[in-house]
Amino acid sequence: MIDLDHVQLSMPSRAGQVDILNDISLKINRGETVAMLGPSGAGKTTAMMVMGGLESITQGRITVAGHDLMALDEDRLAEIRRDHIGIIFQAFRLIPSMTALENVAVPLELIDDRDAFDKARAALVDVGLGHRIDHVPDQLSGGEQQRVAIARAIVTEPDILLADEPTGNLDQTTGAEIMELLINTAQKHNTALVLITHDEGLATQCGRIIRIADGQIASDSAKGV
Repeated sequence: MIDLDHVQLSMPSRAGQVDILNDISLKINRGETVAMLGPSGAGKTTAMMVMGGLESITQGRITVAGHDLMALDEDRLAEIRRDHIGIIFQAFRLIPSMTALENVAVPLELIDDRDAFDKARAALVDVGLGHRIDHVPDQLSGGEQQRVAIARAIVTEPDILLADEPTGNLDQTTGAEIMELLINTAQKHNTALVLITHDEGLATQCGRIIRIADGQIASDSAKGV
């Protein structure tokens, strides 16, 4: 589902060129649960942005769901994200004036899906929020808001889920619940899950751990290897 081939992302600075990503090559298959683990500034979030077509690279090749992202314009990249990728951010990014149901229905309404609200309701039930569909974000706890964000990301049944520190704003117990939900969701839909984290405990819940340091892959191992 995801293939990064010798990906380089460099930026100029007063001190010279800075390599954000340095010769990254990896493949992630359908149904894999993968943690990208590393400290702040290691390049892991940038790698996720590249996978989602949200960040351009300096050189190399990115293939997502069979599409060469480097060959696509912004409109086509948006279509690839719409059709294949769900993204979950640490900061939730819910629309404050909309109910949980309306927030989850947004990506379906953008493609004129006539069943948008029925599908959004089902997605909220799947994440345990069937009783909170009419609540706006301010009426929900942090864990509930993240569940709404997950429902929004999965409602289109994407091939790929990209989750950037999705438990970073949550307490330990709620974070564990959210992590379990992500893993179960990926398994249920045979979705490739890429989890960006600096938490060793969360990373070990994935089937594969890729360690990122200084913009490079330091190690890449399957669970138990």
